[in-house]
Amino acid sequence: MKGNHFPIGPFMKYTENLILRLRRGFGRNMSRGQVRIRGIVLPVDWDTGGTAIQAAIFTPYEEEYVLEINEKAKRLFGLMQQEVEVRGMVKEEAGQKVITVRGYQRVKRRPDSFKVSPE
Repeated sequence: MKGNHFPIGPFMKYTENLILRLRRGFGRNMSRGQVRIRGIVLPVDWDTGGTAIQAAIFTPYEEEYVLEINEKAKRLFGLMQQEVEVRGMVKEEAGQKVITVRGYQRVKRRPDSFKVSPE
């Protein structure tokens, strides 16, 4: 099958760059062992007055990451029921995934991203 050559050079360069980014954690601000989690912030525990005292990130993959309370995690309480992307370290405690928040950002969606298209 001479003449049916696939230009492998650009593909190999892309693959090599992708592997390097994966090893570095997708960015300069990601330290070794950090992860990025995208999901919705929801309360998981309340005090007797009904105020949320614990929250978690629920992902589209039905995973739950309980927030370890620190200053950045406390700011996420203001984003309840909103989609966020959280950077941090994950550990397992008593069978639960717990994330120490190092950074976060609110995920902005286009207003029409959830509209049903007419048939």
